[in-house]
This record gives sequence, C-alpha cells and structure tokens, in this order.
Amino acid sequence: MTSAVTLVIVSPPDDTAQDLAPLDTGECRRAERFTVDHPRRIFIAARAALRRTLGERLGRDPTSLTFALGPHGKPEIDPPSALKFNLSHSGNTIVIALTEGLDLGIDVEELDRDTPTKRLARRFFAEAESHAVEHTGEANRNRVFFHCWTAKEAVLKATGSGLTVPVREVEVDPNPDAPPRLLALGGDVTEAERWTLLRHEVPGRWIATVAFRGKARGLIVEAP
Repeated sequence: MTSAVTLVIVSPPDDTAQDLAPLDTGECRRAERFTVDHPRRIFIAARAALRRTLGERLGRDPTSLTFALGPHGKPEIDPPSALKFNLSHSGNTIVIALTEGLDLGIDVEELDRDTPTKRLARRFFAEAESHAVEHTGEANRNRVFFHCWTAKEAVLKATGSGLTVPVREVEVDPNPDAPPRLLALGGDVTEAERWTLLRHEVPGRWIATVAFRGKARGLIVEAP
C-alpha cells in the first residue's frame, strides 16, 4: 500500500443492527443524537465500515480499535500507526481513503443534487473557478462545481485544523476533464506544487477527490 492510495467504496446501509456491533460506546451515543433516520444510518454504516476496513488492514479486531485526535485535529489510529485514513459520505455514498505514511483528505459529493452552484461559487470560489461554473451549461454545472468543491474540501481535510486558509484561497484547476491540480494555496503557488490530487468519478452519480502533500501515488479503487 506504500505506493498507492486505496479508495474503499461502501455499499448503502441495509442492516443498522449489524453495523452497530463494531462501534464503541462513544460512537453509539453519537448515533443516538441523530433525530433523522437517514443521516443516522449513514453515520453508523460509515463508522462500521471504517472499523472493519482498518481492522482488516491491520489484522486486528475492529472492536479493539481506538482513535485519537492528531496534532491538527484529525482522527487517527491510537496508538499511532503508519496507516492513514480519511472518511467522507454524501447521500448514500460512503468512501474511505487509505494510504501509508501521509496524512490525506477525501471528499465525495453526489452529483444529482439541487445545489445553488452559481451562488455558492461566487461566495467561495476563486475567480477562474466561479467563471467556469457560471459559464457551464446547466446539464454539466454540478459536475464542474463539485469537481472544484471536492478538491478544496479534500485539501482542507488533509490538513485538519492546521490550515486557516479560506476555501476561496484553495485554488484548483476548474476543468473536470483534466487531471485534478492544486494551483495555489493561500496565494502560494510553490506550496501548491507540493500537493497531489487524485480523483475518482462515477459519471452522473458522484465525484471523489483525494488530497495529500507529497509526490503522486497510484489510486486503487475497491468497490462492492
């Protein structure tokens, strides 16, 4: 795994009771706080899938895993492990990103959503990104918007709370048909060149982008 990033695509939840089994007391309490059923089911499924995935990679019982917040506020395995992870979900889509030795972030967004893309782009995007959203036909506008959005969110998640750069200043190439690329980070082009972005897209359904500070690695996708 040292030379690759693995994306684990999780099937939509269908057995909440079974998924509750690997969760610890704190996770169960968090699940109980949800007042709407669907977000609760997704939370339970995501946490259960994360535990099972990490347990399989580490050769450990998923129920034995414990987590702590790292120096930048990101969850990590406790005690520390070379295996790094990040989790994202949107609608019924749950994706786990894994690699060794590098902190990473992932964001996934389902495309079939009623989203005020133009308004959000004007508020949160750099000029070139907002222009791309504004001048894309309605049929493809969500794709352009979420191509940019997932890249920005992935970078921010990779750094945890250690980065205070506004979303607008995480600038990416807005072309969804080109390899994803970070153009500037807080106005710093040289720093942006140290980052790698990887994207996996299921056309018409969802886009996921992974970000990490380091040289490019291969991408392995494990789908159900």
